[in-house]
Amino acid sequence: MKSITLIIYSLLFINLSAYAVQPDQQSLFDVFQEQDLLEVTLKTDFDLILADKRNEEYQPATFIYLNAADEEVLENIKIKQRGKYRRRVCDMPPLKLNFDKSDLADKGLAKFDKMKLVTYCMDSPSSKEAIVKEYLAYQMYQELTPYSYRTQLVKITYIDTDNPRRKTRHFGFLIESTSELEARIDAEEVEAFNLQANEFNLKQEALVANFQYMIGNADWDRVTMRNVKILKPTNGGKLLLVPYDFDFSGMVDANYAIPNTTLGLDSVQQRAYLGTRQDKKALIAIESYFVRKRDQLYEVIENCRYLNRVDRQEVINYLDTYYDASTIAR
Repeated sequence: MKSITLIIYSLLFINLSAYAVQPDQQSLFDVFQEQDLLEVTLKTDFDLILADKRNEEYQPATFIYLNAADEEVLENIKIKQRGKYRRRVCDMPPLKLNFDKSDLADKGLAKFDKMKLVTYCMDSPSSKEAIVKEYLAYQMYQELTPYSYRTQLVKITYIDTDNPRRKTRHFGFLIESTSELEARIDAEEVEAFNLQANEFNLKQEALVANFQYMIGNADWDRVTMRNVKILKPTNGGKLLLVPYDFDFSGMVDANYAIPNTTLGLDSVQQRAYLGTRQDKKALIAIESYFVRKRDQLYEVIENCRYLNRVDRQEVINYLDTYYDASTIAR
């Protein structure tokens, strides 16, 4: 029975992949994805950003990236602060980048003009490690399903326009916009709270919940749409969940992360399963799928040369505690 269930579940994810589509035109994000690590310079008035963490206004900036051997300069962009918790506690708040659509059109690129930038939290080695680990969480999730945000690792030089000699250089990563995700998977975002479980593709929701459980992330909720997007396939299928923000997970173990005490957790290293409860066959199926993908998930981590060997092994050791368990704790 277990092998039959595995075959059925494997076919499910093959079929899900078949529904994924690609935009007709290459996007700026596609261009960025041509490199393993994108070298970026971001110029703006950072004093203006850091003076008021509540500021919601866009401000002008210049975005420079290294494309092959050439520098590409995008001057007509705007940036603003985004996020909630990290925005309050970090030295550099997460940012939203808004590129000029006419500039993109001039380069023959698709209209997708917005991206999120996950910035460093504090000027410390642990902040760099947390950035790369969270990036790896996104990469691992992409290995499991096409219904996932694409990410691009970047090395950013931040230059203050009022004092160009004052610059810092840090790792970060870009996240594609929800609009581009919608176009890729042929779906539309739904913004509604308290949707019922039977409105969702429960097998896909189980994948989300099991992934969050594996990496030890209790900072999400389907009912309140906390750190998840809800998408409806244009072909009329059931609702899909797409998770984001993995910095509070035990796998990332960011130094600013706090445990979800409402679930009785004392540490971000502890796990709690937050998905819809399903029968034993569904549990076996999702576990079997993750076991089958184990080597590919670990390969994502082991091949990351931007995380040292000790930190890579630390991540794998944490995931081993999931795989060593015979069943998902309910």
